[in-house]
Amino acid sequence: MPFRFAAVKNLKRPSAAITFHQSYGYEDFIEGIKPTVTNGNISYEVASGVFKKFCEAAMMNPASNFVFIIDEINRGNISKIFGELITLIEEDKREEFSATLPCSQEEFTVPKNIYIIGTMNTADRSIALLDTALRRRLCPRRNR
Repeated sequence: MPFRFAAVKNLKRPSAAITFHQSYGYEDFIEGIKPTVTNGNISYEVASGVFKKFCEAAMMNPASNFVFIIDEINRGNISKIFGELITLIEEDKREEFSATLPCSQEEFTVPKNIYIIGTMNTADRSIALLDTALRRRLCPRRNR
């Protein structure tokens, strides 16, 4: 049965779903410097990415489980998107280890109450290119 984003609506827990692509990066996922225009003046601010915001929400609600779904995980450049956080998604590292984020200089950790689901099409040739570091951190399951 193919993955459907509509199924996310039926989850009985907080969830988010995104799709990776070649242009997706750390700035979108964790944090980056983004321009803002106020009264014709351009300034630059550190903006949180979707996964960082999701983790912050999970930290504020430790009694709830949160599900983060990444569709087409094999289409993104994993090293570029996760950066130093590739280690922090490991189950035994969550809330035990942290990293200093490069833009905000904030300490960041991945909470234990987040479950990450990555989907991919096994018929796609790019599956062979899935980052080895990520493969070690996943529990692969084949859905037929």
